[in-house]
Amino acid sequence: MGQVDKLEVKKVVIFLPPTLGDSVHHTATLGWLRTAWPNAKIVAVTGALGLELITACGIADEVWDRKDGQFKLFWRLLKERFDLAIFSYVQNKQLRLAKAAGVRKIIGIKGSKHDNWLDIGLKKDLSVHQIMGGPQALLESIGVIPGEKHYVIPQTDSAVKQVDSDLSEGNWAAVMVGASHPNKEWPLENFQTIAEFLKSKGFKIVAVGGPREAGRLGSIADLDVAGKYSALESAELMRRCKILVTNDTGVMHIAGAVGCPLVGIFGPASPDHFRPPGEKVAFFGGYCECAARTPETCQRKCMNVSVEEVKAACERLLEES
Repeated sequence: MGQVDKLEVKKVVIFLPPTLGDSVHHTATLGWLRTAWPNAKIVAVTGALGLELITACGIADEVWDRKDGQFKLFWRLLKERFDLAIFSYVQNKQLRLAKAAGVRKIIGIKGSKHDNWLDIGLKKDLSVHQIMGGPQALLESIGVIPGEKHYVIPQTDSAVKQVDSDLSEGNWAAVMVGASHPNKEWPLENFQTIAEFLKSKGFKIVAVGGPREAGRLGSIADLDVAGKYSALESAELMRRCKILVTNDTGVMHIAGAVGCPLVGIFGPASPDHFRPPGEKVAFFGGYCECAARTPETCQRKCMNVSVEEVKAACERLLEES
């Protein structure tokens, strides 16, 4: 492995984005690290939304919550004396802490005001997957050749028990009407129409998401768990559902990782850049000029997806499953 052998990595810390969708993908990144350094101590630093998944996947020896504060994080970094720190996304504060704590080698994605502190810094490549492309390139830069992506979302007894108690018999379809920003949301009335369409096909509808999505499907939903389920409970639910129709959300990535067929409606981000795991998928939107914009400046032209297109995608995926 060239540079990796010279580095003699015994302790590695990776700083992960604190979002749910990113955390799903980075279970695969952690797998790459474990394969490269099977005997090393691996520490992952993440936030509240990713903490449960990253901990449950069981690959990292320790998972640190960034919410614990900069002071505590600095002293933990200083105590461990890491050989390698990996910044899978652009960071300022945590990069300063890693440098001050004396991490031997720091690699990461450029874009911080402290890029000169990176021993190896790579520019963000907009032509690749925006979650997995960066870590893959960073590892390759130090001689590690990542293999296949294996997403690890374990089943837990508590999650199985919770979903068992909530789900009645029958075929279930999940609908997620929200997103991290209002400009990333397909119109609610379109989701309501799709939910009614799936009910006409004999499906029961479960509304999923966070607290903001609770109650938005109204009486159309046979079950509403929005804001009630943890990430692992959501994963267990997706294992039971025949299909998910959703905006670009963390639930979408969970569903793809556990093999639930899904229809994802993107905007302004492109599905080429933020594709979830999974093979039984259909994507719409995100291909116009808005795809290069932030949600705040998006004019929603890329969300011009018809109900009929989504219906057709649902029928195709259900036939193939």
